[in-house]
Amino acid sequence: RVLAAPPSAPATFGRTLTDPSRVTPIAGAAGVTVAELFARCAAGIAETRVFIGELSGADWDRIGVHIIRGEISLAGIADGMIARHLEEHADQLDRLAAGA
Repeated sequence: RVLAAPPSAPATFGRTLTDPSRVTPIAGAAGVTVAELFARCAAGIAETRVFIGELSGADWDRIGVHIIRGEISLAGIADGMIARHLEEHADQLDRLAAGA
C-alpha cells in the first residue's frame, strides 16, 4: 500500500485489535499445531525477505500513515511493524511449544 500510493498522498495502513481481517485468522488457528504455525511464520519471513531485497533506497524513505501511530517511514514499518511483530509471534509460539 505504501509503495503503491503517490508520494504526495501517503497511504493509510494498519488494523485495530478488533479488525475482522486480524481476528478471524487468529480464531481459525486455534486448532493448528505449533509446528504448522512455525512453518507459516517461516513462509511469511521468506516472502518478506524477497520483498525487502527488491526495495530501492528511495522506497525505504516512503511514508505511510498508520491508523493509530501516524506517519511512519517504510524503514520504520519494516523494523517496528514487521520484524518486531514477527519476534512477538515467535515468542508466543515458543511459549506454546513449551506448554505442549
